[in-house]
Amino acid sequence: MQALKNSLSELAMCAASTKEEEASPRSKLYVSLKNLMSNQYATNGVFNRLLEDLRKDLFPAFVPDFDALPTSEKDQLFSMGMFTCRMHLVINTAPAAVKGLTAFVEAISLLRTQSPDLKLLNKIALELITLELLVLVERQASSQLPEVKYWNPSKELIESTKNVPKTIVMEERNMAVLDNLLRCKLSISAHNLETTLMWWQNKPAGYLEDLTKPQREKLHMEARKKIPQMKCAINKHRKVLREKVEQKLKDKHQKKEKQEVRHINMRLKASREVSSYANLSEILARNDGASEVPAPTLVYKEPQDINQATVEKKRELKLKLEKVKKGRQSS
Repeated sequence: MQALKNSLSELAMCAASTKEEEASPRSKLYVSLKNLMSNQYATNGVFNRLLEDLRKDLFPAFVPDFDALPTSEKDQLFSMGMFTCRMHLVINTAPAAVKGLTAFVEAISLLRTQSPDLKLLNKIALELITLELLVLVERQASSQLPEVKYWNPSKELIESTKNVPKTIVMEERNMAVLDNLLRCKLSISAHNLETTLMWWQNKPAGYLEDLTKPQREKLHMEARKKIPQMKCAINKHRKVLREKVEQKLKDKHQKKEKQEVRHINMRLKASREVSSYANLSEILARNDGASEVPAPTLVYKEPQDINQATVEKKRELKLKLEKVKKGRQSS
């Protein structure tokens, strides 16, 4: 949803000169969205509901006397065409057929009949395949089945959806083009990627050639006026991205520091508990007869974020340990 908002905001800024003026064109773009083509991912249902609710909230501001309209007209304004790619249904027929054949082969291996009835076996195989295809169609073409939304569309629906693509093959091709560009130009920026892709798809050169000379000059003049605004928007976007990266690195560093402080405090707590319940010299004295057991050593590391009293306590423990060691060596 945020990606859609960003895209519509960029389009709205082309018709606005300030951030305040951008809100109205962006709302109009939301309201103008009538049909969507997408995949059948689980998130699409949530996205569609959010978009429908947003359009319902925005309609009263753009439709005169909206509250006085009958319910049927309001429902017609609110309705949206939620379509899915047909190519996915075609592509998934082969895996569904393979699944049915696999079940058939497993059933035959269990029967192990000596004189199989080929006619019966063919019938079983076809039934298993068609069963898997039925499951596929009911799942991925549910809106086109009898007695459902798009089974018998009206003329108005056909007219309003005539520009809706049947598949999203073009978007898949766009992703392939982006992948190839990234392989060829490893350091290319996101803006250059977007510009190259849009130039390839929209073919603005052909559009400009079809215009008359005064129309081209007027269009070029308007584009030149927008250059400072577009540069400002690009720099602002870069600044936001840079701030996000810096904040992420800062949070990571703070998390690491907190972990180090927690580990230091845990070690200090353990050392205090040991010193409060037993005398270090007595512990070492018990091990005088066990020469095979090495004497414990205390690794002293100067902490940076603890108070001076704690430092003095650790230094005192270190001196006491060294004194006990010298006494053992002299004896």
